[in-house]
Amino acid sequence: MKKALMSHSRTRRSSLTFSIPVIVFQLAAMEAVAQNDQRSDPGYAWVTAGLGLGTEGFAGVLGFDILNRQHLVSFRGLGLSEVFGDNFWDLGVLFGRARRSSRSLLAASAGLAIMGGETCISGCAVLHKRVSFPLGVRAAWHPASFLGLGIYGFANFNSVQSFAGGVVTIEIGHLH
Repeated sequence: MKKALMSHSRTRRSSLTFSIPVIVFQLAAMEAVAQNDQRSDPGYAWVTAGLGLGTEGFAGVLGFDILNRQHLVSFRGLGLSEVFGDNFWDLGVLFGRARRSSRSLLAASAGLAIMGGETCISGCAVLHKRVSFPLGVRAAWHPASFLGLGIYGFANFNSVQSFAGGVVTIEIGHLH
């Protein structure tokens, strides 16, 4: 009986001795594949333009976006205007996260911007430029490698007049 237990113990030890290097090798191989997949992701860049509505009337956005893995950097110019009233704009840099599939993108970002504009309550007054905090969320469909269609929701928080809205966008560039 003692001999059988010792034999069983040696077999377990030798199988464990064999299994540990195999597991380590498999983990190393999986890590190498994951790093290779990340290096093969070339990154993406595109121009976004859109028109829509906001809290202050009509809205327009023009931006340049860079996506590296799931990290999104957006340079955004945005304007809102009532026909005969207030108008606001912002120029900002936003950083966010994105989730891509082969033909779509979902993203959310936040950053810093300079905003300005004009308020027209009883006569128009120019707003001095100030730092603001922009937000953006988007959903886009990419039917071609160079063309996308989407919706973009935006907000800008500042000390004078915060604003928000949404636009329908077209994206042109390296999308997938």
